Amino acid sequence: MEKNKFIKSKKELNLLVKSAKNGKAKSQHELAFYYYTGNNFKQNKSEAFKWWNLASKKDFAKAHFNLAMMYFNGDGIKKNIKKSYEYANLSIKKKHPWQSASYFFLAKNFYIDGLLNKKNFSKSLKYLIIASELGYLSADYYLGMIYRGEMHTGNLNQKRDNRLSFMYYKRAADKKFVPAIFEVVSMLINGEGTKKNLKKAYTYYKKIKNINSNELLENLSVRPRARKNLLKSIDKLRKLFEKSETKKKQKIKFDKKLQDFINKNLLITFSNGCKFTGMTKKDPKDKKKLIPHGLGYAIWPDGASYKGQYKNGTFDGWGHYVSPGSHEYIGVWKKGFFSNGQMKKENGENYNGEFKMSRMHGKGKMNFSGNYTYEGHWKDGDAHGKGKLTYLKKFEQHEKGKVMEGNFYKGRWHGNFRISYSNGETNKVKYNMGNFVKKLK
Repeated sequence: MEKNKFIKSKKELNLLVKSAKNGKAKSQHELAFYYYTGNNFKQNKSEAFKWWNLASKKDFAKAHFNLAMMYFNGDGIKKNIKKSYEYANLSIKKKHPWQSASYFFLAKNFYIDGLLNKKNFSKSLKYLIIASELGYLSADYYLGMIYRGEMHTGNLNQKRDNRLSFMYYKRAADKKFVPAIFEVVSMLINGEGTKKNLKKAYTYYKKIKNINSNELLENLSVRPRARKNLLKSIDKLRKLFEKSETKKKQKIKFDKKLQDFINKNLLITFSNGCKFTGMTKKDPKDKKKLIPHGLGYAIWPDGASYKGQYKNGTFDGWGHYVSPGSHEYIGVWKKGFFSNGQMKKENGENYNGEFKMSRMHGKGKMNFSGNYTYEGHWKDGDAHGKGKLTYLKKFEQHEKGKVMEGNFYKGRWHGNFRISYSNGETNKVKYNMGNFVKKLK
């Protein structure tokens, strides 16, 4: 069995205590550590504080950091945020294993959260970048949140840059930092800050696919509420990929069956010129006629085609309809109408979501030819209800990165909106049927 490096012999401990009493800072730090953890000595945080304080006076950087944490948490001593801040600043001045943690500690608690009225966004960003370069994964994660606009930093000047956000999230994800993995997967799926790449997204997802969700968070220092939200995100992504895998298998199976039918050349020509091959049944209204029922493929004189499932002569189930030079529907059909899935138009518009009577209706997201996206509620083909517009590039009078969140009515801005810009500036405004009314406080 390998010897535990923290367990010392009596002789080694006597030499350590002697060295510490003789003023050697490294020995004082090690002795403090044993008192703090309860290794080799009975746990005594007052003794730990005493020895770390002596080592700190000799400018031993690790001791500075440990004193900062003890004062911050009131751990074995009286809580003192001011002293914690002072020792953390001493800790960043010398290179040591916890230097990166010290930079992150100062950035998060003082320059972002504003303890001791020290809120300073530019300084927090500087310290987080240093912590990141020193290899501190939580700093990568925070930078990812900041550049994605997900850090609530009050009135601080918050810069938004999805490209940098993805870079920092990826840096942490590549070192198996679980929360960052899920952010990278999400950004790869949606093409945020990087090219949309479902294959890469799945590669990252596979890193944690077979691990129990609670196990994933076991070694993470997260608050109960954050843990709960993270578990929800994990479950959401699991369902997304499980559904994707199931759909892929179903489509392969479906295409194989359909091809078998087509190869048999079972052809029916209808009065409107439509030619159909596939599964049929007798028409309940006319027993002499056959109607599509089950898997099939149809093509019309104008070149339009449908391959998918039928029920009683109409599209019903999974299917793919193509109208050349116009649009196509890929997804689920009910009683002849498109119900849920993807609509792609020849002009580059691409919608994913819910439909009613083959019109956008319910929740969904539309990409308007790469210019901007709308995600939210729809009614009868128009944006209607709560939604969000995101401008992907400069379009008309709107700048790239501009985001408008609010209420829509029959495709028009109607009600209160929150508008945010790529430089971090935000405004609240009111519209009435697409017309600007006033700026809100």
